[in-house]
Amino acid sequence: MKPAALLIVVSAILHLVTPLLAGGLTPDAMFMMQGGILYLVLAFGLNRNWRWIAYLAFIMMLAGTIISLGFSFDGTTIPAWLYSVNAAFSFLAAIVLFVSLWRPRQTA
Repeated sequence: MKPAALLIVVSAILHLVTPLLAGGLTPDAMFMMQGGILYLVLAFGLNRNWRWIAYLAFIMMLAGTIISLGFSFDGTTIPAWLYSVNAAFSFLAAIVLFVSLWRPRQTA
C-alpha cells in the first residue's frame, strides 16, 4: 500500500499548489486544496497499513479520476493539464490499490 500512498501524496501536492497555478485563492483552487488535504489523510492511513483506509482510498481515487477528467474539459481558472495530471496519478493509485487489496494473500 505504500506505493499507492506515494502516488496519492504526489497528487495531494499537486492539489495544494493549485493556487500558485490558478492565480490565487479562487473558489476552484480552494476546492482543489480541500481534496489535497483529504488525500494527505488517506496517504497517512495507507502508510500505517490501515486496510479500511485502502478500501476508502480506492473508491476516492476512482472518484477523483472521474472528477478531474470532467473538470479538465470544463473552463475553470485551473489549467486543464493540472486536472489531467491529477487524474493520471489518481488512476495509477487506484490501480495499485486494486492490486494490493484483491490479490490472493500469501500463506506459509
